[in-house]
Amino acid sequence: MRKVAFFSLLVAAITAFAYSVTLSSVPFHPDETAWINMGKDVILTVRNPMQLAYDPAKGLVDDGEVALRLLNGPIAKDLIGFSWLGSGYDLRDLPTDWRWDAQWGGEYGALPGPGLLMASRMPMAILSGLAAGLVFLLGRALGGNFTGLAACLLYALDPLVLVHGRRAMAEGALLFSLLLSLVATVELARRLRRRPRWEWLWNIMLTALLGGVIAFAISSKQTNAPVLFVAIVACASAVVRRPGVRTAESLTRAGVIVAVLVFACGTVFLLLNPVAWRSPLRTAGAMIAIRDIQTRAQIESVIADGRPQDVLTTVGSRAVAAVDNSFGMPAFWDVPKYAEYLEPQREAYYSFPLTRLLREWPLNVGLAVLCVLGLLASVARMVKTPTERDAEGVLIGWLISAVILIVVAIPLNWQRYFVSALPPIWFYAALGLGVVGQSARGLLWRRG
Repeated sequence: MRKVAFFSLLVAAITAFAYSVTLSSVPFHPDETAWINMGKDVILTVRNPMQLAYDPAKGLVDDGEVALRLLNGPIAKDLIGFSWLGSGYDLRDLPTDWRWDAQWGGEYGALPGPGLLMASRMPMAILSGLAAGLVFLLGRALGGNFTGLAACLLYALDPLVLVHGRRAMAEGALLFSLLLSLVATVELARRLRRRPRWEWLWNIMLTALLGGVIAFAISSKQTNAPVLFVAIVACASAVVRRPGVRTAESLTRAGVIVAVLVFACGTVFLLLNPVAWRSPLRTAGAMIAIRDIQTRAQIESVIADGRPQDVLTTVGSRAVAAVDNSFGMPAFWDVPKYAEYLEPQREAYYSFPLTRLLREWPLNVGLAVLCVLGLLASVARMVKTPTERDAEGVLIGWLISAVILIVVAIPLNWQRYFVSALPPIWFYAALGLGVVGQSARGLLWRRG
């Protein structure tokens, strides 16, 4: 086990280093300006965090900073802020806010300087790189060392991760925290299913720790919230499936596990989110309300820009967009009017090797076929030996959650909104490679 842990750490360190030293090649996204400016909240977090708390008495006033705190988790912006502060930058170096109704931000000082941009990108690049070690661990739990290595390579070289995961935005923290939550859920589910009952107190403590990890994930990006339900189902079913335990006792213990998990997640989430400290329940309502307001405003803006095709109004359109964005080439901008400014950066980025890997026809079709083969193999394993497939259950649980999230909550055809749906691709494609390899070996053996 020590060798596995060491190898995963080695993979994480190498990938994080590789991601970091090539940061300057990633094309700029205007939202990076907003996230860099949001990073100044770390100063208030240290000095007087109650200034960040939402005040229900004021309601949803027309205050962009309040809206951003309600819309976005604090982890990414705080890490970005600590990074540029630690690199010697201060409030005087921050760009002005990006105005989406205006032309290119360089015309009015909304472009961050190169040094500030690289410092702000660094924590997201490191987190995205460290996630490679987590991918190996979860892949190994699914299908052994080959699956772990294959999934790790597919992740580390994924063109979508190389773009979205290394910008000064939330996607790097999203991927790392989501994968950490999935790995931790698998490990705890295995322990709950296998360990003797006299270790019950230790299991409770580990469950609370998992709740904290999931709270970290949700605080990184609110679209990670469904991972809590995946963990609830996985851990509760692991307790119920323990052999030699009476049904009533199993259900009681499962209820305790779920209660501890939810309580720990809620408590840590509250601690990590100063915006909710004044009135947690009313802040939750404000988060939902401001999300609806923002969604409507984005849809109106997209239609006003003459791009009604980017508004996803049906289940079918969202399914097509999910497939296109998950298996297609990276999208470098959301607003076409900025294309003329970003096109030179895009062309320069594509001059680097592997930046189009498995995302162009026909290789992206091959990737999709591998995913289907891997999914079918995973389901077959679960049917054959359901009590020993914790990793398969967690992964397919996240796949289902991601599909529901896309159908219910993704209104626009913007690729970065679909990043949370990427993990099943790496793992099922890796399992699919194993299926192809086994078939090829069987064919060669019969011919021999």
